[in-house]
Amino acid sequence: MKKTKNESECCEIVVQLLEKKTGYNRSAETIPDLVDRNNKAADRYIELGPTRYLIEHTTIQPYPESRKSDAQFQKFCALFSDRGSQRISNEMSAELNLSYAIHTIPDSRIHNFFEAVMNWVEVTLPKSPNLNEGRLFEVFKTNIDQIDIDLVVRAPEIFRGQLRPQRQSPSNLEELRFSVIENALAKKLSKFSQENSKTALTVLVFEFDDLALSAHPNIISKIEKLCTKCENIPHELFLIDTYQSPWKIWHVIDNQKIKLDRYQNL
Repeated sequence: MKKTKNESECCEIVVQLLEKKTGYNRSAETIPDLVDRNNKAADRYIELGPTRYLIEHTTIQPYPESRKSDAQFQKFCALFSDRGSQRISNEMSAELNLSYAIHTIPDSRIHNFFEAVMNWVEVTLPKSPNLNEGRLFEVFKTNIDQIDIDLVVRAPEIFRGQLRPQRQSPSNLEELRFSVIENALAKKLSKFSQENSKTALTVLVFEFDDLALSAHPNIISKIEKLCTKCENIPHELFLIDTYQSPWKIWHVIDNQKIKLDRYQNL
C-alpha cells in the first residue's frame, strides 16, 4: 500500500477527534504499514472503549493523472530554471501556459519537449510589441507533441521582462473532480466490505492538497450526493485540506448521517 506524505498526520488528527467525541482514549492501535508496506489492510485500527474502528485515508486528486501532470510540469520548470531567465522586452511580460496533458510526455522525452517549446517561444515572442494602451497584446497558440500551448503577452503591470511557465487545468474540471471523488468513495467502501467491518466502525479520511480542489463546499456537496446512493456509507467521514497551513478539517458524516454543520471548519 502506497503511503502518502500526510497520511499519518491526517489519521492522527482524526483519531484525536474521535477520542474527543467518544470520551475514550485509545486503548489499542495498529498501523499495518509499519509492519508491512505492501499490506492491503486498512491504514489504521484503533479501539476506543468497547468500540473498534477501521480508518482508511485517501488523497483526492483534482483530476485523473494529476500527480503525474504535476511531476512532469515540475521537471519542465526545473529545465526552465536551469536555462536561466528567458530574455524578453521590459515593455512586456509573458505567460507560457502548458496543457495539463503534459503528463503524457514520458521522462525520456521531457528534455526534447522543453527544447521544442522554447525554440517556438524564441521565434514567436514579439520583440517590440504594440502594447495597445496597457491592454492584453496577443495570444499565440501551438501544439507540440499533442500538448496545447498558449503564449500570452501582456503589458508589464507586474513581472516586467519575465516569461513565466504555468499549467492549465482541464476545461471540464468539475466533471472530472466528481468522477475522482466517486471512484475514491467506491474503492474505499469496497475495501471496507472486504474487511471485518461488521465488528468495527468504518472511518474514511479524504485529503486534498491541490489549489484546484480548494472549494470545499463543492467537494462536500459531491460527497453528500454520492453517499445518498450508497447502501453502506462510512460511519464517519472527514475531509482535510492540507494545501496550506493551518490545515482545515470538516466532519461530513457522523454515525452514518450527513451532519447538519458539515460545512463548518472544526
